[in-house]
Amino acid sequence: MLPSSDTIRVLHVDDEPGFAGLTASFLEREDERFDVDTAGRPDEGLRRLETNAYDCVVSDHDMPGRNGIDFLEAVREEYPRLPFVLFTGKGSEEVASDAISAGVSDYLQKQPGNEQYQLLAARVRAHVDRVRARRELEARESHLQQAQLLADLGSWYKDVREDEIYWSEEIYEIFAIDEREGTLDHTQFMEYVHPADREHAEEAWNDALDGAEYDIEHRIVTGDGETRWVRERAEIEFGDGGDPIEAVGVVQDITDRKTEQ
Repeated sequence: MLPSSDTIRVLHVDDEPGFAGLTASFLEREDERFDVDTAGRPDEGLRRLETNAYDCVVSDHDMPGRNGIDFLEAVREEYPRLPFVLFTGKGSEEVASDAISAGVSDYLQKQPGNEQYQLLAARVRAHVDRVRARRELEARESHLQQAQLLADLGSWYKDVREDEIYWSEEIYEIFAIDEREGTLDHTQFMEYVHPADREHAEEAWNDALDGAEYDIEHRIVTGDGETRWVRERAEIEFGDGGDPIEAVGVVQDITDRKTEQ
């Protein structure tokens, strides 16, 4: 089970209970999204990881039994992409080098003052955001691939806020465009819509951004200058404030069906 997309669950492993508790308090005060659990030993930390979902691990180095590097290596065997920050008072080139070799996400030395907790919070947030963004991208790509396989259609994804459209290879083939051109924005896409159908396509898209169903047929003029018919369908995701965030859709070349009518 994955943690909530809002909450940032952190496991802090440190054999000094007072410092572990202080770190947890500062992190949770620094950002209300932080939810910090503490463990006194690496073995306890590993048990916590088996039964709970965490977004990041923060660990000391010098601890009884396993040290921080040993703990990191054990975590990497089971959770290769889980952010792991070594937060330790033992600062040496050798420890830093071993941590990098073992796959540490970040390495911070404990310092006097509250600034160290602000820096730790910033580093944890950055690593968690990076992993979540990669996870979302992989899920998005998987969704597009499944749509392609199940429906035998070209698929696309649009970041509405950034006005960027990503096409699958099949849509580039339908539109007879070199896929090396990369992403398109809305204006560039509309240039391929047949001039007689642009008003209809624009109106349908604007209605979809207001919550209407998006399922239209229109003509396109391909990169080769050929006029073809396509059917487009899309699902639009809206944010908490009601603004459109992203859209996932499919395109089908229906030229043969249209010409037979």
